[in-house]
Amino acid sequence: MRAINIQIQETQGLPRQLEPVRFSVPFAQGELLNTEQLQLNRFETVISAQYQALGAWPDGSIRWLQVNCLLSMAANSSETLQLILTAQPVSQTSAKPSLTETAEHWLLQSAGLQYLLDKKAFTLTISQAEQQWFTQFELFGEDGTIGSFTPAPDKASWVSGNVYSELNLAGCWQLSDKELRSSLVLRFWHDAAILEVAAGLHNPARAAHNGGLWDLGDSGSVLFSAFNLRVDSNNSGVASIKTTPTADPIRVNPQQSISLLQASSGKANWDSKNHINANGETSCTFQGFTLITDNALIAQGAQAQPQAQLSCGTQHCSLAQAEFWQNFPSALTLSCKTLLLGLFPAIKNSCYELQGGERKIQKLALTFGAGTLHWLQAPLISKLAIDQYQSANAFPWFGPVKPTDPIHPLLKESLDGSANFFAKREVIDEFGWRNYGDIFADHESLYLAAEQPPYISHYNNQYDAIYGFARQFALTGDQRWFQLMDELARHVTDIDIYHTEQDRVEYNNGLFWHTDHYLPAHTATHRTYSRNNQTSSIPGQTGGGPATEHCYTTGLKYHYWLTGNQESKAAVVQLAEWMNALHGEAPGLFNQLWAIKSRELPVLLSMLKGQSRALYPFTRGTGNYITALLDAYDVTLATPYLQQCATVIRLTISVTDNIDARNLLNAEVAWSYSIMLTAVARYLQLKKLLGEFDSDFHYARQSFLVYCRWMRQHERLYLTAAEELEFPNDTWLAQDIRKAMLMFQAAELCPDEAPEFTAKANSWLTQITAGLAQSKERHFARVQIILLQNFGPHSAIEHYPSPALVTGYTPTQPKYPLISLLGRMTYKLVKGIISCRLQRERRWLKTRMKS
Repeated sequence: MRAINIQIQETQGLPRQLEPVRFSVPFAQGELLNTEQLQLNRFETVISAQYQALGAWPDGSIRWLQVNCLLSMAANSSETLQLILTAQPVSQTSAKPSLTETAEHWLLQSAGLQYLLDKKAFTLTISQAEQQWFTQFELFGEDGTIGSFTPAPDKASWVSGNVYSELNLAGCWQLSDKELRSSLVLRFWHDAAILEVAAGLHNPARAAHNGGLWDLGDSGSVLFSAFNLRVDSNNSGVASIKTTPTADPIRVNPQQSISLLQASSGKANWDSKNHINANGETSCTFQGFTLITDNALIAQGAQAQPQAQLSCGTQHCSLAQAEFWQNFPSALTLSCKTLLLGLFPAIKNSCYELQGGERKIQKLALTFGAGTLHWLQAPLISKLAIDQYQSANAFPWFGPVKPTDPIHPLLKESLDGSANFFAKREVIDEFGWRNYGDIFADHESLYLAAEQPPYISHYNNQYDAIYGFARQFALTGDQRWFQLMDELARHVTDIDIYHTEQDRVEYNNGLFWHTDHYLPAHTATHRTYSRNNQTSSIPGQTGGGPATEHCYTTGLKYHYWLTGNQESKAAVVQLAEWMNALHGEAPGLFNQLWAIKSRELPVLLSMLKGQSRALYPFTRGTGNYITALLDAYDVTLATPYLQQCATVIRLTISVTDNIDARNLLNAEVAWSYSIMLTAVARYLQLKKLLGEFDSDFHYARQSFLVYCRWMRQHERLYLTAAEELEFPNDTWLAQDIRKAMLMFQAAELCPDEAPEFTAKANSWLTQITAGLAQSKERHFARVQIILLQNFGPHSAIEHYPSPALVTGYTPTQPKYPLISLLGRMTYKLVKGIISCRLQRERRWLKTRMKS
């Protein structure tokens, strides 16, 4: 029997009553076979818990586990839960609630409540004895007319458990000639009488993006004026509202209603140009929030975190929204019979624009008892010891931070510096429903004059900030890292990924580039590029869209494992399939013909001319492809992803390459090859975890070492040749950190040359960290995130067993490469013919004629 300690903290000074608590625990391969081996103890007493396996090892054992329970705690208190692994199955102490389904309804009976959900309208009736609450969503079009809703009950799925039950729903809103898809996740916390809701709107249409420009006002956008949750009571009652969890409640006169509107962030830069609409006009109407009744202002302030309550006799219904002010505009309206939550509230002469492929998921909760909803805005904090992450191989190159670590002091800027990631938001007011969670790309304002305002520039997870945040949370237990990870991941999966199937296959479900270098985003919001910029920062570039060199999936994988957020898991798979499509793996005749023309044919022509050319470019785009495939394998265990990794590596590098001919010292052209090699190191580390020391492993290892030996002899730090760089700033110094880490990784894979590799690694690391310590640019987002992403190999060793370190292995090469290439082209042509579908081919032609 083994016990894993989980520390739970209440840090907001708020008493907690039966609040939902979720935390994730990683396990080593073979350690946990099923959840029946588990029990959760509090003060040596078993408490009810619900377990969900989030990831598995190839042997079927659980890799990541989410634990769900309900806790009551005093304000400012701390306690330790124990997750016990037993040798024998543990009997569950509580039963699942009753669930009944008919052709018209789902009926759930739980903790004295009855939830009746209408399948045709998705209206929910909650009954408490004689009291009933009628809940429904409302969507209003641009002209104020209410939209018609068509549910898709055949896509519904239930999860039934002893702590909570969950229902996933989907449907479609029709607005004139446009439509929006809707998603609902309803989680019923049984003993707490809490209904937790995640409500999403999604525009599935493609953007027209004429000329490769992605501004607001695009014909593919959908405009609407409001999206609300309405709760009506069958009896009149007493309504009250608290503007913050600690504020005194304000009661509503029975003959009146009261409305709270959060119109902006309330911060100093609340009217930032970050909030312009398609016409370039700032959409924020006033600073902060107002509380109004009968057109009279009764309160105002900066940031509201309201909770509304309607009490009918002894029965109560409380309602709140997560991140209410952060996702402004938001509103709450109360009367003696109604609670109305405006997720997108109606504002006079104003509309919301959901761009093609864009979506927004927002969270709210209702409770039907005496409990509070403090957890929705300020959840209890859970902390796991670093030993558990380390023993479970949860992160590669992971271990406790050493006091002498040269990188960790630089990362203090991320949380505690004057330009930390939370402070950065306030510079351009990175708040509001479309912006919240993203990072202000402050480095893009580097070359502006001091008196000029900073550019509105968005980061879009470049270099995988989400992964860096997740890793630091596990290393330090600091909840601020978790907050940054969670908020950014949810922003990326909603706003930065192009959720459509109606555009070119190279764009569908892809990740948008960060906004344009050294230029303002204008009306392009979180996309690239804008019609308001006469040209791009890249000479000759006039249009953009998702592309191979901007794809980051590892952070989303860890966000899923650490939170259970299914949207992040889906995004990992979507991005991997998008990268497959970009690299010629999409089904369809035209897709395969296009792939042959773009990739195999140029290589064939080079061969006929007697020139050598790899099928995949030696760039970060190919590195990102490998990483996406690795992450998709981790969350699905689908072996084709891992097999494709091996194929890509074989068709990109080999031990026989003429490395000098690849011109890798030309930093402006070839700098990102180090990202490709970093991805190969990740592949080798995963193969080690799987115990697969096959020909694919040895081919990748030998090829990796050939390039690392060349680096050790010939590579230099970028700024030693600053005259060759267009923008010789200290981002280049941060980029050098990857070279040092590759040397540490090479030392692990080649013990015979470890002293030489380690010496070079330490030499570079000393120069890089010393330079950054003196740099006035070390606080920039890009610098900090590059360091976060590459933290680890310098301080934690991946120990490879002897079967991995075979020295005499010679990777095989095709004896006749021309025949091999022709065979690949034939295979792709046959694949295209077999997967040819008339509708798919017509869509392929149509999307190319439109843009």
